[in-house]
Amino acid sequence: MDPKSTYLLEIKLLGNPKKVRKDVRCFCFDKVVDSDTTNLKDLVDEITDMYPPGYLEVAHVQYYDADLKSFPVVNTDQELMLMFQKHIDSKVVHMFIAYSDPSGCYEPIIEWEGYPSNSNQFSEPEPTIPSSSTQANEETSTENPITGNEHVGVDEEGLYLKIKPVLDLTVVACNKKQDYVPEDEDEHEDEDEDEVSEDDEEFVRAAHGEPITYDKEDPPMTVGSSYPNMYEFKVALSQHAIKHEFEYNTVKSAPHRCTVYCSRKVEDKCPWRLHASFRSRSCTVVVRKNQSVFPPLCMFIFI
Repeated sequence: MDPKSTYLLEIKLLGNPKKVRKDVRCFCFDKVVDSDTTNLKDLVDEITDMYPPGYLEVAHVQYYDADLKSFPVVNTDQELMLMFQKHIDSKVVHMFIAYSDPSGCYEPIIEWEGYPSNSNQFSEPEPTIPSSSTQANEETSTENPITGNEHVGVDEEGLYLKIKPVLDLTVVACNKKQDYVPEDEDEHEDEDEDEVSEDDEEFVRAAHGEPITYDKEDPPMTVGSSYPNMYEFKVALSQHAIKHEFEYNTVKSAPHRCTVYCSRKVEDKCPWRLHASFRSRSCTVVVRKNQSVFPPLCMFIFI
């Protein structure tokens, strides 16, 4: 990942106000993305995969613009790129993602505690500033008598939103836009192969932290080949295609599995197809399926 295009997203996730507790405003987590390979749809899909919304709920994206002191809404890839451009110096973006019912009208965030806002751009009347005596009384009445419970931790917020916080929230975006391919029987077969026996020796070694080594110049893609995580697998797959001079398209790319096929599948009827996914209870990625011969038959056409 190029450091020049790497950004840290400090995300505040707001649940549906009709379903979450009123005393918990948001769930906070961080995410690292590459602005050169990220688009809005993939970014939202990755977050909703980690923290699923309710039935038919819609995710809305906003961020804080320190120059304008406002909270612009991001609806297109162009607006996403503008967001990155505005934070090209700091490389840190304060982002808000809110879930809401599709039937209701979404009310964008116009102010947030700790973020100065430009009240002149809104037609709503400014709130009345209470007198010093009244403000002091309010602060006294709302003071928490139990200082140990003053702040709500991230884990507790996850419980209130009915979502499971994950251990590793640093996610790298996929480096290629997915091509649409109609579902077929092979895809369902790939899903059936995601389960692995707990007696697998390589899984036991990975669970104890032993590093997985492989040839980075010519990574193996035979069935059973393992990689430490999905990001390293995708990098290895790209290097593998470069080494053997062929191209592939993506059928499915998710945080826990990846399925690709030969780009000459239609023209040359190339049957090559590869599927990899997580081992059970681990981030280790293993190649489950490498269909037909390899290198793909179509690569000899380019020689």
